Amino acid sequence: LFRSTPTAKQKMIIYSAHDTTIAGLHIALNIFNGLMPPYAACHIFELYQEGNGQYSIDMFYRNVTGAEPFRLSLPSCQAPCLLEQFTKLVSPIIPKDRMKECGISDSNKGIIAGLGFAFGLMVIICIILVCLLCRHKSPRTLYQDV
Repeated sequence: LFRSTPTAKQKMIIYSAHDTTIAGLHIALNIFNGLMPPYAACHIFELYQEGNGQYSIDMFYRNVTGAEPFRLSLPSCQAPCLLEQFTKLVSPIIPKDRMKECGISDSNKGIIAGLGFAFGLMVIICIILVCLLCRHKSPRTLYQDV
């Protein structure tokens, strides 16, 4: 679930998302209130190391700029939620095999590579055509004696 180690010096990770992404996150966590997040809303996850050495997760949601974020909790875990319990509760919504679950197969990679090659070839042909047009263009005269 987490890629950093407790000894890492990194203190904060910030991701940016659209309102629909935040709504999707809330739906996945089963905390969606039925209202689309407004502009500049944010969902905050805070990771703490408790005095006994265990880790806990606290979640906050800020949907207005004039007020402090309010605390969220998963339906089966009071805030702050122990990391072990949080991981167990969210594990069903985390893909185990993203390639398989998204329907991405090795045959699709060939199609994607072919489309990339075709697009690159089109760009090169367009550049050549533009260069040829610019080269064979007759000089313009803006003013002529009448």
